[in-house]
Amino acid sequence: MLLKELVYGGEVTDSLHGFSVKIPQGWSIKVHDNAICIHDDKALCFVVFRVARYNGNLHQVAQSWWLERQGIASGFLQPRFVFRKLSQGILIFGEGLGYPFVFHPMMSVNFGLLGQTPPTNFREVTAILPGRATALVITLLFPAGTEKAKLDAMMGVAKSFQFLPPEKMVRWRRETIYDPEVGMEAGWLHLPEGCEYWGTIIQQLTKRVPVLFVRKGDLMMRFDQIDLQSMALQTGFGSNAQTLLTINGQTSQQPQPIFLLSADDVARFVLGIWQAETGELWELKERIELPKSEMEWLQEYQMQQQVAQMATVFGRAVQYSLVNLAIMAQSKQLVRQAVIRGTLFLSQQPQLIAASQNCNLSIMVSMVKFPKNQVEQEILGILAGISHSLHFSPQHALSALGRFTEENRQLNRMVMQMIRQEQEFNSRMMNAWTNALSDQTYVKDPETGEIFRIHKRVWETGEFWREPVWGNILGGVERGSELERLLREEGWRPLQQSLEGFPEQWK
Repeated sequence: MLLKELVYGGEVTDSLHGFSVKIPQGWSIKVHDNAICIHDDKALCFVVFRVARYNGNLHQVAQSWWLERQGIASGFLQPRFVFRKLSQGILIFGEGLGYPFVFHPMMSVNFGLLGQTPPTNFREVTAILPGRATALVITLLFPAGTEKAKLDAMMGVAKSFQFLPPEKMVRWRRETIYDPEVGMEAGWLHLPEGCEYWGTIIQQLTKRVPVLFVRKGDLMMRFDQIDLQSMALQTGFGSNAQTLLTINGQTSQQPQPIFLLSADDVARFVLGIWQAETGELWELKERIELPKSEMEWLQEYQMQQQVAQMATVFGRAVQYSLVNLAIMAQSKQLVRQAVIRGTLFLSQQPQLIAASQNCNLSIMVSMVKFPKNQVEQEILGILAGISHSLHFSPQHALSALGRFTEENRQLNRMVMQMIRQEQEFNSRMMNAWTNALSDQTYVKDPETGEIFRIHKRVWETGEFWREPVWGNILGGVERGSELERLLREEGWRPLQQSLEGFPEQWK
């Protein structure tokens, strides 16, 4: 099944680009320009397949390779190469190379986000093998000191690679993922001829995220961006809750709070969205936790550190986790398989007087749908080809990151202010309840600014007045009463009254 191949690796067939290959678990395939690039989960070890025009002279192919290689030489190491001519072709050994950004441009952004310096002492083994009209160029790139097991895995990938015969290939076209906000190309992908396509970058909250839709016959592929914000406040005076669900830029208010506590809850939540979309019940058949990449581990660690600080400063119970799972569900004769990646953030402030609870979920759901009885090699090959061709521009990623960072800076200021206001409100409510239960209240002299905490039963309605000379305080004075009139004539002044206290006490 597609889900198992996605998670566990194995033999993969790409009908769009015309090849099959066996890859280890956790490795990825990308096709761009004239290269088929297969790399490990850390994007440090690469196996690259290319085809070059060949007129019987392998030296011309080797010369073209040499000109290209100058572009990935290290800035401070001098690359060294050894050429060896074999009966089957040319074998080249190299060392002192820089990181091969040409085969993974997005790592120029990722290394910065990870706070890492890319390794610079890469080694290379390239074989140039002649064919009838073309030459096959197979390149292995890896850091110096790579363990033997990883090198053996790379050789296994190289040996398993095969081209498909023309009759098993599917014609494709290149499509663009466009960002209308800044008017630039954000990415691109290859799609089978005759398929329906829509793809763009949308702004959802402060994020800039891709939304894609591809359909060809019974096959559908879709990227959905889902954000859930659910808040609930419980006080002695009642409760209040608000839940906003945003899917691909469209926000709706839900009738009840939604609090998700785990990846299982997230999977059920996605199935619920599918049910609301189709009107059919989707039964979960399989759920698999996906391994986290090095970047995801670091992101989770950094966020957990920030969450711990937040919990200490604001006295809240906070939980943060990465969502990284794959699911398969069925409704009648239709199957949906999806990869769900994102974050789940929970916070609680348990208080006897005013308790609050928040849930924030932000995920991207990459989903494919097909009839149950048509999970054939052709469908798998088309899906693989679309996935292998999907690329995002590093320039656009940096542009989106800049916009995201600035808007989040402004949003964080607003959130901090809201949290302070919430803490202040909880403190005032606790003070008010304490005074009410102990038959006390606060009064303030508007002329002198003095504040007193005095006895008053909570059900009593009388006001407090103060004598102007000696400062004596008299309580139980009803509004409109004869006593109020006499006190006013004698120069007494009314005092302000509050169970919760006054603003100068909250600072």
